[in-house]
Amino acid sequence: VRIPSAAAAAQPPAAMDRDGRPGWLTSLGLAFLSFNCGMAIYRSIHDPYAVAFIVVAYLALILLFRCLHLLERNAPGRRGRGLKATVWGLATLLTVMFSYKSCRSGARSSSGPWGCSPQAQASMPSSSRARRNPEATTHLSLDFSQSTMSVEICNLHDIFYKNHNEMNRGLQGDMNEHESLVAACKHADVVISAVGHRGPEDLEDGQLKIVAAIKEAGGNIKRFVPSEYGCDVDQAGEEQEAVAVEPARSILLAKHRVREAVREAGIPHTFICSYWAHGFVLPRLGDPQIDAPPTTKATVFGDDKTRVIFVHEKDMSMLVMRAVEDPRTLNKILYVRPPANICSFSHLVSLWEDKIGRSLDKYHMPQEELLKRIQESPFPLNFQLAMVHATVAAGVCDQAIHESTGVEATQLYPDFNFATVHDYMDSLLLPAHPHLINNPTTTA
Repeated sequence: VRIPSAAAAAQPPAAMDRDGRPGWLTSLGLAFLSFNCGMAIYRSIHDPYAVAFIVVAYLALILLFRCLHLLERNAPGRRGRGLKATVWGLATLLTVMFSYKSCRSGARSSSGPWGCSPQAQASMPSSSRARRNPEATTHLSLDFSQSTMSVEICNLHDIFYKNHNEMNRGLQGDMNEHESLVAACKHADVVISAVGHRGPEDLEDGQLKIVAAIKEAGGNIKRFVPSEYGCDVDQAGEEQEAVAVEPARSILLAKHRVREAVREAGIPHTFICSYWAHGFVLPRLGDPQIDAPPTTKATVFGDDKTRVIFVHEKDMSMLVMRAVEDPRTLNKILYVRPPANICSFSHLVSLWEDKIGRSLDKYHMPQEELLKRIQESPFPLNFQLAMVHATVAAGVCDQAIHESTGVEATQLYPDFNFATVHDYMDSLLLPAHPHLINNPTTTA
């Protein structure tokens, strides 16, 4: 039996001083815990349920630290050291978990996928940049899906890259209730709209509700990005007869009227023209009538002279993040035209043939048949085909950029690394589509 020396026995543990009060280690843990609790309550002040949860969790951890303190005083020997180590480890783990949760705003999570919840919900941003900088931008995104509209206040990275179920919520709002939408807008300084549509009425009505809410919320909105992300609807509106056929014509005009309403209201804005999205058009080789890359036959729209612009969805989102904080895009149209992503629908098919190592039977659809398909197809296929027609027949991707009203993304951000059409085509050759590959050596 080893008997500790008198000097060792007189040495107090790290968690307790000589008077039996909590020592520096316990005090440090309590200080860290109290700080995180205060920050969590501050960020969740609009949600009483979240505040109540934080307070209860804080009190439980305080009780755990008190147990640790009592063990330090009254549990000598090896067994006491084991108990103290166990409780201290548990307290540390729970404190770290609580701190992480508080950094994520401590709000309740919603149920259902993005835009499908019957009641819209929102939360303040959780980015470390926003926490460090009190003037950091709070983004309000607005998404319309099916019969409901959802309001979300969150960091743009969360909007585009995180699953809706994983995003924290605090504030609640409803696009169909003006007061709640105004309340949500008052907690943001940038509003980014992703309002979808089943027709021009849905699109225009939803966007004008946002405009009205922004006006009533006051002058706190520093930038509004309406839902467009296609061609320049100003030029399409000026030449609607020549540019588009129904139903694309009515939808483009609705977007044009929203632009006019934004300008008349004096709302600071940026309009985004990013043309065709990679994820929709490239797997179909430009044909909205199919859902996967063709294996034997391909329909070709237009000729080799038709310019089409393709932009990856993630690039769209990252450019929006830059644009809303860039004074050069204030009250301007931002055109996204990466040179490596400009080609014809015919070139897409040829590129795909090179990737898979074999030729496809190509059918060049005449404009008369395309117009007939538009008339016979249901929505949204008729709208998609109508935009194909506007691309190949009217050249909406060749619209001029006027220096007084527009800027081009690759000139503003020369350091931006765009995902290319070639890169996306290579991704289609991954094991998810093994039947498409004639020669395995062509796989990226």
